[in-house]
Amino acid sequence: NNVDIVFTNDKTKWSKCIVVETASNDFINNGLPTIDNTKNFEVRRTPSIDKDGKPMNDGTYGFSYFPGYAIDVETGKRLNIFFGENSVYSGSLTDQLDGKNPIGGDLIFNPSSQTETEVGLPVWGAQHYIYVTRQEYDECKKLEGKLRKGASIINKIKGGASVTWVSFPLGVSSAPLLSIDKGLIPNDLIVKLRVENPYGESRKFDIEKERDCSTYGDHPVYEFEFEPVLNQTDDHSESQDVHLAPNPFYRESGVSTFDLYDISSSSIIQLYDMQGRLLKTWMANDHKIEKNCISDRSCLTFHIDKGVLSVSHIYFLRITDSISGKTVTKKWLII
Repeated sequence: NNVDIVFTNDKTKWSKCIVVETASNDFINNGLPTIDNTKNFEVRRTPSIDKDGKPMNDGTYGFSYFPGYAIDVETGKRLNIFFGENSVYSGSLTDQLDGKNPIGGDLIFNPSSQTETEVGLPVWGAQHYIYVTRQEYDECKKLEGKLRKGASIINKIKGGASVTWVSFPLGVSSAPLLSIDKGLIPNDLIVKLRVENPYGESRKFDIEKERDCSTYGDHPVYEFEFEPVLNQTDDHSESQDVHLAPNPFYRESGVSTFDLYDISSSSIIQLYDMQGRLLKTWMANDHKIEKNCISDRSCLTFHIDKGVLSVSHIYFLRITDSISGKTVTKKWLII
């Protein structure tokens, strides 16, 4: 899925989420236990906290707030986003962290810039991995049930199947994160995650049917803007009164010809195909204005060599006044 992750210190926009354990078995097998012996990718067994880092006292575990939100840019839906931390870096190893703060066990998104301890243990900011899902935002309520400590492997697979993007953030020593009471994020930031998707119906994700391919039955709707060929409705410049003839033009072998009536001598004429490719350019002042092109109106005649108009199609003539910059576009049908 194509996603925007927005980091912000505006707490009203923060995402309530779960926090999972990121300590690998290498830590645990070497006598470095996690808080409550929680396994990797299980929800942390620490009482939940609110946006200010204070205990919620609601009987839940492992809930916190991510300082921002995630949006599926194709559907406009808000998505569940959550993070992890290595709780090994909250106990005896705290003394080996820069600042000696137990950032691996506080349920706060506060990765440091430290990559390893003095004895070579990997820190990597206390491993605050970011997980973006394809699941519509519900404050991670359903995910918590799949990833809580002691959940079955089947439930963990269902939870893992919801994740589409994983990131490994590190802090920046020259611009550290703020304290939680100041909103954590020094300045707003948008991360854009993009993949190429075929045009089709939007997929509907159900964590209970993670292998299902159901859709919403819709199709994406897009808006396109063609600034070079659009014209303002209140523009009454001389170029708008230009008349193109013949139109349609019945193409025959040899040179193709068209006339432009009442065109300014300062005009630039450009011929484009349907793909936006520029085929030919003319300068009006290179041509002699005639008075005998069918009527008494002044006109210029333009010639297009054989082979330029390779197919019967709609072409575009873009006429720009080089002095005023005003532009008008004419559709030209070639048969």
